[in-house]
Amino acid sequence: MALSATRSVPVPEDMGSFVDDLVARGDYADAADVIRAGLQALRDRE
Repeated sequence: MALSATRSVPVPEDMGSFVDDLVARGDYADAADVIRAGLQALRDRE
């Protein structure tokens, strides 16, 4: 992966819980992976 920029983005509690659940069940390694996947999906839609 190329150099990355760090961002801090507040999300509603339900979205934070959703991210935590995805990580807890092993679908993603960490919250950053979840966010990257979501951004990639948005990029693919464009």
